[in-house]
Amino acid sequence: MVITPKSKTRLAYAAGAGIGGNYNITDNWSADIRPHYTYGCKISVSTDNNSAKSELKQSTIDLMVGIRWRF
Repeated sequence: MVITPKSKTRLAYAAGAGIGGNYNITDNWSADIRPHYTYGCKISVSTDNNSAKSELKQSTIDLMVGIRWRF
C-alpha cells in the first residue's frame, strides 16, 4: 500500500469558555483560579482508497492559578 499525501486547506473555527473565582487574602493580596475549555476542530484523515480512516478532535482544558498583588 502506498500512501500519497494530499493537502486540503479549509477554514476552521475554535470556541472557548471559562469562569473563575478570586479570594481576597488581604487588602493587597488575592488568589484566583480559572478553568478554561477550548474546542478546536475535528481533523479527518484517510488513505486514497479509504481503506484506513482516522479522526481527531482537538480540545484542551487549562487550569490557571494565580496570586495577585495590588498597590
